Amino acid sequence: MQTGTSRRTTPAPGDRGYIMVVLLIGMGVTAIWMSAALPAWRQQVQRQLEEELIFIGEQYARAIVLYQKKNRDQLPQSVEILVSQRYLRKAWKDPITGEAFIPVGLGIPQTGPPTGPPRGNTPPVVPVQPGRGGTPQPAQGQLVGISGVRSRSQETSIKIYKNLQQHSLWPFDAAQMYAVMGYRPGQGAQGPGAPGRGGPPGRGGPPGPVGGPGRSDGRGGPVDQRGPGGPGRGRGGG
Repeated sequence: MQTGTSRRTTPAPGDRGYIMVVLLIGMGVTAIWMSAALPAWRQQVQRQLEEELIFIGEQYARAIVLYQKKNRDQLPQSVEILVSQRYLRKAWKDPITGEAFIPVGLGIPQTGPPTGPPRGNTPPVVPVQPGRGGTPQPAQGQLVGISGVRSRSQETSIKIYKNLQQHSLWPFDAAQMYAVMGYRPGQGAQGPGAPGRGGPPGRGGPPGPVGGPGRSDGRGGPVDQRGPGGPGRGRGGG
């Protein structure tokens, strides 16, 4: 009598076929579930990236407004200035593309998707004489400063920002933040006595005392008239 022996059991051919069918059914169900869940997952990731794009873009716009407040409405000439002067913590990249934002400024036409300068280059700055009221009036194609940034992505967005549904058209501009931050360009440069807003011409101070040397009473006639009544009297005495 033999003890301690083990008997190996192998599934019958019919059982092996049943197991294979169950595995194929399970794989098919998993594939269907993943194909249905993958678009929803991608959409969720895209939404998060777009929310991050809006947050970072508005940080650029806020930094430009803060720079204007401290520099008499002047626009910064580069993103590097905003970073070096601590208006912006770092030169954040576009979360959609992973590349640098495209700076836009006064005088740059925005009629289509931005094509921007090559990465790593700072856009040229053309000095422009300020126009009426201290507002720069650049010629077409001139850049007097950065007024905002744009994304390089030309894809259609899931979110709608400022009634626009394309990443490259979303306006992250300082002008969008003026009302939010309670700021109006030109207020500081147009107070009393500023160029273009002076007082009425020809208005002097109040007339001096009668008899004062070298003063006039504002009526066209001299005041220091000494009559027969002796010195110190502003009008002729009888």
